[in-house]
Amino acid sequence: PLDNIVMASGKGIDFGATGDSGGMSSEVLDDYEEGTWTARFYPNSSAFSSSSYNLDAAIYTKIGNVVYWAFRIRIANFSGGGGNLEISGLPYTVSSSYPQTTCHLHASNWADNSPKNAVYISGNTRMSLYYEAGTANSASPTNPVPLSALQNNAYLIGQGFYFI
Repeated sequence: PLDNIVMASGKGIDFGATGDSGGMSSEVLDDYEEGTWTARFYPNSSAFSSSSYNLDAAIYTKIGNVVYWAFRIRIANFSGGGGNLEISGLPYTVSSSYPQTTCHLHASNWADNSPKNAVYISGNTRMSLYYEAGTANSASPTNPVPLSALQNNAYLIGQGFYFI
């Protein structure tokens, strides 16, 4: 049997013989990784005094400077906390180069204002959760999900990607 191809640190597969885009900055695929991460609800003003989860599954794949992720969590119970809700524990720090929002979320068993989308927090390992309000033409079509929307056994599943 053949062994895996091993590259020296900082090296990779070079696609230099292909056509280039005007904004191209690299033609070397230099990183690939698969793993798990721990997704958690995170109140952004003050932390939970206690919390437990009865469902916790999260995976990621990193290809070059892009992290693809998926998770599903259900919080069994919690107490304390304040502010708006975020998801913490992303496997890599989000790039600070530009704003990012690329995900799909599905929520069930929430008190109200369940999350529909997220915005990654630049330079961090968290994303802010948002719910839809009003219409596309209103001044605030999305709003931060307040901690009051979360209740025991709230479920959230999501998938997306971000740049690091």
